Amino acid sequence: MTITMAQDETFWAAFMARDAKADGSFVVAVKTTGIYCRPSCPAKKPLRKNVEFFALTADARNAGYRACKRCRPDEISTHQRDALSVEEACRTLEAADSAPTLAVLADQAGLSAHHFHRIFKAHTGLTPKAYHQAARARRTADALGSEGTVTAAAFAGGFQSLSRFYDAVALRFGMTPSSIAAGGRGEVLVLAQAKAPLGVVTAAFSRRGVTSIVLTDREEDGAEETKKRFQHAMFLDGGAEFEALMAEVVAATVEPVRAEELPLDIRG
Repeated sequence: MTITMAQDETFWAAFMARDAKADGSFVVAVKTTGIYCRPSCPAKKPLRKNVEFFALTADARNAGYRACKRCRPDEISTHQRDALSVEEACRTLEAADSAPTLAVLADQAGLSAHHFHRIFKAHTGLTPKAYHQAARARRTADALGSEGTVTAAAFAGGFQSLSRFYDAVALRFGMTPSSIAAGGRGEVLVLAQAKAPLGVVTAAFSRRGVTSIVLTDREEDGAEETKKRFQHAMFLDGGAEFEALMAEVVAATVEPVRAEELPLDIRG
């Protein structure tokens, strides 16, 4: 795979910073030693003219380089291992009606509770408990669009009482459960979009607040998903008037600094 000039400069900056988040994205080969390393390798930095980059470890080996015995670039990095642990925990939280304890999640990841809590928040921007609440809210919204009654949707979302269900939905979506279940019938929603480092953010606003935030790769996908969820609502274009508000929404999506390691649905 050919490395572009822009990538070359980006890779060099990451290598000089020993950026662990770049591990797995490329490897650094040193012409004078015949060795290739991961970007975070703690070894002494070579001269710029003696360095070349490869997207894959196989490419470096095919070019005649051998793996560094200090940073072991052919093995999964600690950062990547943490990301996989967080992804597994997210799947567990999304499937659970009641939130698993921190101890259970940490044991699943093979980490101490303190370390697991720290890496989970670093990757997602949320605590495990807050992530579970967000996942349950998303499951509830999906259920409101597919279950026969609001009561059925409440229990499908993992709520043990209707009062808590109504309070959670009103707080989270700025719309009553019956309005969501009816596909937004009778509602007038404003649709606004903005680009973010992790994708395109699409938000829908009712007169009571935010009803939906979707993260997708393309603008048309975000708009389609939002309008499908509220298929009977009337949509207005947010336009320039919502730019400042969308800047705040985008800023919130940037919070999890390591989210690029996670699948798109978890980032969203």
